[in-house]
Parts: sequence; C-alpha cells; structure tokens
Amino acid sequence: MALISLLTDDAAIPPRWLHVVAAMVWVGAAFALARLDLAMRPRDADPRPQSLLLHAGGGFRFCRAEEADAAERALNFK
Repeated sequence: MALISLLTDDAAIPPRWLHVVAAMVWVGAAFALARLDLAMRPRDADPRPQSLLLHAGGGFRFCRAEEADAAERALNFK
C-alpha cells in the first residue's frame, strides 16, 4: 500500500512542474506584449503608433489599429 502511495506521489511531480513552467511562460508573454505595446511610437511617414521587432533574421512591423476592419473578426478567448 505504501508503494502505491509513493508511486502516485512521484507520478504527480511532472504535471505540477509543467503547470509551473506554463504559468511562467504565460506571465512572460503578458510582459512581452505589454513592453511591445509601450514601445510603439509614431513614425514620420505613418502617424499610427508602431514598433519593429527583429526575430530570426526577419523584421516584423507592428502597427496599432485605430479601429478594426469590418472583414476582421475579433478573437475572444474564454
């Protein structure tokens, strides 16, 4: 009986650590998006706030939209 209890406790360790790591990734992503939003500044040619992100040899320009287009659907996560 003690062996089953010990194995059950040991089997619960990886999911707990996965949960901890997933929480760290979630919070890190939230801080990264907040930093990206705060780093957006208007450029000379386009007055909308925008930022340039360099990743994996490519450049990605992010622009803050004033309003969504009618063709774009909003993503709602519940």
